[in-house]
Amino acid sequence: MENEIIIKEIKQSNKESIVIIASIIFIIIQYTIPLNPIMSFILLTLNLAFIGIIGEYLVDSATKLSLKLEIKLFIIGLVLIPFFSSLPEDIITIVANLEEPELGEIMLAQILGNALFELLMIFGIVGFLICKKGKCMEVEDKERFLFIRNGLILLVGSILVFLLIFLDKSLSFMDSIILIVFYGCFVFIVVLSNRLGIEDKMEMPEEYNMEDISGKKEFIKLIIYVLIVGILGSFFVDNILFFMDLSDHFKKFSFIYIGILVAVPELILSIIGVYKGKEQLIIGSVIGGTIWDITISISIQGLINPIEKLSTIIVSYFLFVSIVGVIVSLIYIRTHWKLKQWEVIFLIVLYLVIVVGIMVVI
Repeated sequence: MENEIIIKEIKQSNKESIVIIASIIFIIIQYTIPLNPIMSFILLTLNLAFIGIIGEYLVDSATKLSLKLEIKLFIIGLVLIPFFSSLPEDIITIVANLEEPELGEIMLAQILGNALFELLMIFGIVGFLICKKGKCMEVEDKERFLFIRNGLILLVGSILVFLLIFLDKSLSFMDSIILIVFYGCFVFIVVLSNRLGIEDKMEMPEEYNMEDISGKKEFIKLIIYVLIVGILGSFFVDNILFFMDLSDHFKKFSFIYIGILVAVPELILSIIGVYKGKEQLIIGSVIGGTIWDITISISIQGLINPIEKLSTIIVSYFLFVSIVGVIVSLIYIRTHWKLKQWEVIFLIVLYLVIVVGIMVVI
């Protein structure tokens, strides 16, 4: 029996190594291939396929790491995954602003579009799929503090963004510093809560053996998986943009479409997480990703390329994101995160109404 387990672990490890190597080779190849409509479509499809495959390993490593560190899987998704998954997007923001400062507003708008998509569409779709599995998104009474706390943080963050940016119609260096400090306080509260034992530790699932789990190994693997997904996601966006350049409509509303496209890899990971029964990881990742977007990603823009006068379109977009952040936070807090099917459908419909409304007005 013991030999069978060892052989199974070796096969699993070899399979993971092959997938990682294949993904890296595929990434390198994409740097050398010139784009044309046919090739772009093929690469787009392959990027999504690789994201789906890597996503399964990412969810598994995140689960093992949370078990080894004895912290909630929710926290892994809340703090760790958003940090690494946002790196490619944030690097693109930095490079774009340094090379072409006039793109500042467009990069800022796609960050807001990403946050809006995560808050409404990804969470709505995840909630809908969970409901379809027979049990809508529910949280045990002992875990209410964990979710209500982060709902309040999201609420305060949304209001803070509104006060800093909407009132003076600008994104300054000092605004960015304030947002960074706010995110630092958020992480401190999360870590402190776990150390004080306010959050219950995660129980060991039957399919895992603690002796077989290496915390260091799973941490490294998790970083590799998230970075690979981020890079593949960047190529996915590049291939979509290739087609968007062929349409004036896509160019006009690029700030909306780019925000959606950047979030597609996360949507795929979320769907995979739901079907693997890791709802807490996914919920944490969506909340953490949104908080990261409205604080760190926006602050990066403000640090390297402050915008003294935001256009009416971008200011309105900030208003939408802030209002949605407040509404979603209040829904989560009011229901103690026990979302019903009609509520998750409302989130999806609300996103579509906002996007269509923006397009009609513009």
